[in-house]
Amino acid sequence: MTPLAQRFLERRESLGGEELVALREELRADPQAASQVRELLVVDEMLHRQHAADRAHFGNRIGAARRAKANQSAFALRVVRARRRARRRTGGSGVTRWFAAAAAALVVAVGGAALLQARHAVNPGGSGQAPISIAHLEALQGEVLDREGRPWLSGAALPAGAQMQARGTASVEVVLVDGSRLALRGGVLGSSSAAAGWQLDAGSLSVSAAHQAPGQQLRITTPQAVIRVVGTRFVLDVDAERTQVAVSDGVVAVTAAGEELRVAAGSSAAIATQSAPLSLDALPVADLVLWLSADAGIRSAADGSIEQWNAPIAGLPAATQTEAGRRPRLRRDGLAGCPAVVFDGVDDRLHLPDGFADFRQGLTAAFVFADRSPPDLTELRLLELGWHDGGAMRFGLRDALLGIASSKESSVLSMVGATPANREAPHLLVMIARPDGSGELRWDGVLTQRGKVVMPPLLERRGNHLAWNQWSGERFFTGAMAEIVVIRRPLADEALRAFEQRLMRRWKLSAAP
Repeated sequence: MTPLAQRFLERRESLGGEELVALREELRADPQAASQVRELLVVDEMLHRQHAADRAHFGNRIGAARRAKANQSAFALRVVRARRRARRRTGGSGVTRWFAAAAAALVVAVGGAALLQARHAVNPGGSGQAPISIAHLEALQGEVLDREGRPWLSGAALPAGAQMQARGTASVEVVLVDGSRLALRGGVLGSSSAAAGWQLDAGSLSVSAAHQAPGQQLRITTPQAVIRVVGTRFVLDVDAERTQVAVSDGVVAVTAAGEELRVAAGSSAAIATQSAPLSLDALPVADLVLWLSADAGIRSAADGSIEQWNAPIAGLPAATQTEAGRRPRLRRDGLAGCPAVVFDGVDDRLHLPDGFADFRQGLTAAFVFADRSPPDLTELRLLELGWHDGGAMRFGLRDALLGIASSKESSVLSMVGATPANREAPHLLVMIARPDGSGELRWDGVLTQRGKVVMPPLLERRGNHLAWNQWSGERFFTGAMAEIVVIRRPLADEALRAFEQRLMRRWKLSAAP
């Protein structure tokens, strides 16, 4: 060990600013020495806590100190010297002298049932040679167990590969060697072979990360994504279906399905478990024109309003809203207990980029939604593509459901008298247009109308948006949207039925009577 490191361990305040910088560079260049210094500091911290008024888990903390066998005697002497210096400054007492002697005696003791039990709590599953710790635990509340179901205790050193299971509302803070803090509540958190790698299987994790050195970025993996930290504070909420990340300071990089999303301070993002949503074996990705799902790809602002609704797969357009006052909101129970994007009917709408040009081979459009607009409103829009003359396509509700206008003629499939009795309940609406000019409207998997549909011309459409009808008094849709899919061809009967069944199962819808 270098002289600088020895001086630092003996008396930390003896090093000046330049010497501390030099020591840092020495330890960066010698990982083995850095690991040794880190171990000694952890042991030192454990020992000095024994003299606090709160003596909770005294045996466990002394057990932690026993892990560094080669340094037991030196640290025992250090404690005695430290207490002597404190006694000279404060006048000392018999109790203080007894405490110092007891601490030294416990450190150099060979065995003892109480110490062995405490050591087991510090290093669950450990045997003779304890592994190097990568963190320690603080602020433990409730029942937090290791992989074998044995309890962790506050102050315990955490070896690589360890796991914490916080039962119910139990919580614990994991303090990394660089000062980063991971506060777990009611979930399962495990470490990899290095302090920078962690796995959050479930629960809520609040992260306050120290400055990240190059090549040593803190990384947290969930079932849905990998979150890479760039010196920040954020909260992760994870369950079997999604990962929600809310950033309060700095930036995190979220990687899911091969794509990376940067989430800045004041924003949040939700990443859902990916399941073969559209049976891609039967439906090529090239056929997809638009796909939005409320349980994936939502990027929210600090107030919970939606800035951007991204597609679950790369390469498809996203719906955005730059004006804060016109943004809808994501509700986790917005559609019969399922997540949905909720529009207020006043001014909420989302915009889509220019495009949507080629529908010459027909289309299949599906919407999972709940209509809560006033009953006297007609011609509401779920989706509108190209509002100008020359090829507008309108996917609406109530009086006019599917309308397509070309430069010469237009046609509308109307659902008057064929809409469900309970409009506010969640429904699946499917619209089909074929190259031969025939069209269909289907509610909850049941055909309700056939008619003529004029196929739109080939052109790039502008003025594309959700939940807004510019033509009829600028009406806004009131209600919730859970999933929108537009396919660049009409699905055949068998594929259509499988597609509808998949959507209805996904959103827990009932088949129409």
